[in-house]
Amino acid sequence: MFPIVPFFPPMIGAGDIDVTKWETALNDMMRLQPRLIVPGHGNLGGAELPEAVLGYFQTVRGMLAEAGPQAANLPSLLRARYATWENPEFISPALRYFQQRA
Repeated sequence: MFPIVPFFPPMIGAGDIDVTKWETALNDMMRLQPRLIVPGHGNLGGAELPEAVLGYFQTVRGMLAEAGPQAANLPSLLRARYATWENPEFISPALRYFQQRA
């Protein structure tokens, strides 16, 4: 369940996506303490869904900050860390997004 950052829907460019707003919305969802979340894509779940996505964003930022010249290895490291998540093709766009905003 890798988040679709930043290129979804495809007609929206990266400049129009703001993960900070995603984080605000996800935190707002968590404050509501939902028993059930029905995402537009992916499996049904509860508060663990926004929590997992927020954790992923934090992990990506942290790994980028620590990676330095090893940044080329990050897609495989993230894939290994989130081995059960679907859509690993969204890892590289997310890394580019966060690198451009660092």
